Amino acid sequence: MSTLATLMTVEEYRRLPNPGNGAHYELHHGEVVLVSAPKQRHVDKQVRIAQILGEALRSFGFCWTEVPFRPAPEHEVWVADVAVVSWERWRSIDPDDNLGGAPEIVVEVMSPSNTWTEMEDKAETCFAGGALQFWTVRTDGEITVRSRDGVNRTFSPGVPIPMDAFGIGPVTVPA
Repeated sequence: MSTLATLMTVEEYRRLPNPGNGAHYELHHGEVVLVSAPKQRHVDKQVRIAQILGEALRSFGFCWTEVPFRPAPEHEVWVADVAVVSWERWRSIDPDDNLGGAPEIVVEVMSPSNTWTEMEDKAETCFAGGALQFWTVRTDGEITVRSRDGVNRTFSPGVPIPMDAFGIGPVTVPA
């Protein structure tokens, strides 16, 4: 006889205690994931990318680090390393909830513990939740930009990244 695994709901997830030490929980496909606190190199990359995207896209929307969102209505609560959200959507967020759907741009800075399989799952989940782009920033500084239309391009540090989908010129992320 087999048993079915019970998926945790968002309501149950929100009752979890804070793990402390700068760590946080996320809810991925109904399973709780403990995310450890990032190291300084990770934080530096997050902040640098958020500053660059925030400045370039200031008329489009809000850009910040560690933005919680719900890419699907149930069984999902994620935190983007960097997120860009249109002003209209940002202003409509219920103050007692998280952003519904995925940010328009989700940036994930890879840690040594991350795998490409994990990044592929995150990208697909974000696209299903409405993301337009999913950026993966590798430890060597290379950035893979996946677009909702299936186009994937990898950029070396310092190479301009086209931002045509947002009506602006390219942005450059240094190493």
